[in-house]
Parts: sequence; C-alpha cells; structure tokens
Amino acid sequence: MSQLEFEFQPLKDKFQCIAFLEGSYLPSADNLGKGILVLADGSILPAYLDKQAIALRAIGKWKDEEIRCFNCYPRSSRKPPYYYVRLNRPSSYCPAATAYVSGVVRHVEEDSCLVLVYRNEKPPSGQENSFLWKGFPVRIYYNKVDPSWQNHFCYFECRFKQGRLEAILAEVIKPPLKPKSKKQHFVPTLVPVASNVVQSTVQKKTTMNSATRLEVSLKINQIPNPEVTKDGMQFFKIHYENRVVSFSVKQNTWNKIVTTAKSMHYFVIAIAGGMGPDTDDGFELLNASAQCFQGKPPKESKEAAQANVQS
Repeated sequence: MSQLEFEFQPLKDKFQCIAFLEGSYLPSADNLGKGILVLADGSILPAYLDKQAIALRAIGKWKDEEIRCFNCYPRSSRKPPYYYVRLNRPSSYCPAATAYVSGVVRHVEEDSCLVLVYRNEKPPSGQENSFLWKGFPVRIYYNKVDPSWQNHFCYFECRFKQGRLEAILAEVIKPPLKPKSKKQHFVPTLVPVASNVVQSTVQKKTTMNSATRLEVSLKINQIPNPEVTKDGMQFFKIHYENRVVSFSVKQNTWNKIVTTAKSMHYFVIAIAGGMGPDTDDGFELLNASAQCFQGKPPKESKEAAQANVQS
C-alpha cells in the first residue's frame, strides 16, 4: 500500500461528474473510507467512499472487492493526480472507463486544450436553495485539436491513460456565445423654443420620480416682474410663442437671485420644474426651482465689427 498511497484532500464542494469508472478499490491503512482506484490500464486515481458506502461496509453488506463503480470529478490541483473518484451509492451497473467531458474550449495548444467545465459550489448561508456554478479548467489531450474550436462548446469522449484524459472523439456542439450588448440609456434631446420676450430653451426628459411627467427647463437673460401671492410666493408668467409658462418661487430665493443677477454684467437664470396642468394660455410649472449663473456677452454681428474697423 505504501507505493500506491499518496496524500490528497477531497473537495468539500461537488464538481460536475465527468466520468464513470470501473476498477479495483484499495483503502488506506489509517482510513478505510479513503484510498485509491486502480483502473484496468494501471492508472491510479485517489478515491474515497461516501457515508452510505462506509455504513454498508461497516455492517458487512459491501466488501472492498465488490466496490468497483465510481464517479470521477476534477481535482483542485495543478499537479497530478488531476482527478479523484468517489462512490456515491452502491450500484451493480457501471459503464466502461470513459470520461464524457462537455464544456467551452478556452485555450488550444498543439496536442491539448483546456475545457471549461462547471461545478456546483456550496451556496452562502441563507441561500441554500440557489445554485452557484463556477468554471473549472480540465486539460484534454488530443492529437487532432483544431484552433478554430476556441470559445466553442465542445463534447469530448476520453479515456484515462497514464493519469491524464486522452480524447478519442471530439465534436463541436455549439458556436461561441455572442457577448451581451450593454444597455443603452435614453439621452434626452434639446428642443429649441422661440421666445417673444426672453431667450429660453425647453429640455424634455423623463425622471425616475415621475415616470410620466416631463421636466421643463427655461433659461432667461432678463429679470421678469413677479406678482406676490397671498402665501408670500413670487408668481411669474413667461411668454414664448403663443404660450405662457406660469410658476411660483419662494420670496427669499428670488431676492437672492435678483441680487446675484444685478451684480453681473451678463447673467442667465435657469428655471426647472415638472410640466403641470394646462392653463388658458399655456401651462403651469410645478415644484419650480431657480438658479442664477454667469452669462456670456452676445456675439457682435459682422456688420457692426466692420463698422468699428472702418471708423
């Protein structure tokens, strides 16, 4: 047993089974549930029994020489042996020692390729009903590897030889998956609106707080005359084309805006709010807010510039 034994650590999570093997099980001296499986070609793989098989062995209903059917799983190791086997339940039927590997080919070399298979990992606490699948690379040796298999979902029928998987049949099942396109966010467009009194623009966009209400933005370069309401609010009406936008702003806020605007040679007052109900000559702006910014001087016309040069 000393020549056949080697240390290995069984994985706690359950890998996807890639093969059903038949061979002779040899338990270790210190642990009857852990041992090795000797295949017909002499390959040796680490093996261990589950609780059900150990219980049957303990009561004498399952003998070591009768344990010959095992499931093969990839082993979390970059050094041989790359696989381990286990007996999930006693069974009298077992296919030949053939590994059936299905996965995505990620890396292709001259005589081998890495195939990404998936394992079922233990879910976190509180999510026992969910399944976590994680990719695990399995190296398959094949003398007819085609570089065009890269990123294709392929099927391999393999045999164990000298502790490694050698494919005897390979087939492309599915073409490579197309990457998912990123979600394109809606970008609101600017809609210019002519004004008879002040320069203004209207910007339409949908907000998350009000999915069906349009948000309107007005930019003016003049200070309109307000009307004081009973509750102390400043009420305004701004004309553009044949429509009138009416809105209310707090008196303290408007006094600060007027003071700031008068301290600048050029200014822009931005007013924004949700489009409210229609009025007789326009619509009402709800929850309006106002801010004052430094403005740019108007561009001088070409005729005025030529006149200045001639003078």
